[in-house]
Amino acid sequence: MQAATDSGRSFQWEMATGERPAPIWKAEPPESQIRFALKHRLPVAMIGEATRWKAFAALDFEEPARSWVDVVVDATSLETGDRERDSLIRSPEILDARAFPEILFNSTEVTAFGEGGRWQITGDLTIRHVTLPATMDLEIDAGARGPNAVAVTGRMAIDRRHFALRWEREPCPHRLGVGTAIELTILIVARRGNSH
Repeated sequence: MQAATDSGRSFQWEMATGERPAPIWKAEPPESQIRFALKHRLPVAMIGEATRWKAFAALDFEEPARSWVDVVVDATSLETGDRERDSLIRSPEILDARAFPEILFNSTEVTAFGEGGRWQITGDLTIRHVTLPATMDLEIDAGARGPNAVAVTGRMAIDRRHFALRWEREPCPHRLGVGTAIELTILIVARRGNSH
């Protein structure tokens, strides 16, 4: 997995606007988590998480519209606790992680709602060879962990079929039918600059 950076976004912002860019924050495991849940057609869900990923963000709490977020996930790092299922997830049938080793999210718009730390982030989500718009609702607590850390929780729902995730077979004893909705949940502690 290539290390995520701000991809030149801060420089581009400064050149385009003449304004100083917002401070850069970063997050990664194990302090932070990206989880996923895929519901079966019965009232149970397959739950897992990404164990290797990086996120960089410019966060402006006074003017959230100046903010942006970039995330890169190692597609081979998605784990559910079942070795056979994890192998299937990485196979050409689903993620095809060898051909498409990264899952990417690059924000295009950030909107704040009220003064309670509720943000909505819209961006381009890339899985396999497919890039589609996606939106995540966030709750941000900017003061809970001191001046150089911020706690973020968020949720996003996608339809696996839109990203060519076929999932025609499911290696489980009961052969439960696999649903189409995938819910992504983030539990993030983002730290500013090189703070620890």
